[in-house]
Amino acid sequence: MLDILKVKTMSRTDLAALGMDQVAYVRRIQIQGEEMFAIMAADGRQLGLAPDYDSAASAVDQHELGLVSVH
Repeated sequence: MLDILKVKTMSRTDLAALGMDQVAYVRRIQIQGEEMFAIMAADGRQLGLAPDYDSAASAVDQHELGLVSVH
């Protein structure tokens, strides 16, 4: 667990990267008129594609990432 004092003294860059390799989110997208689900890293990079939400969520789990909800 991070010490609260360490978090308070982190740079903006370090704070933005916190948890970057631990969480992902799924986003519905259109590719050539076909609905797909993109698996996205915390920084917005696309990590992969899946044909449906359940497959995308399963891929996130298989890669030992935490699936977060983004609103």
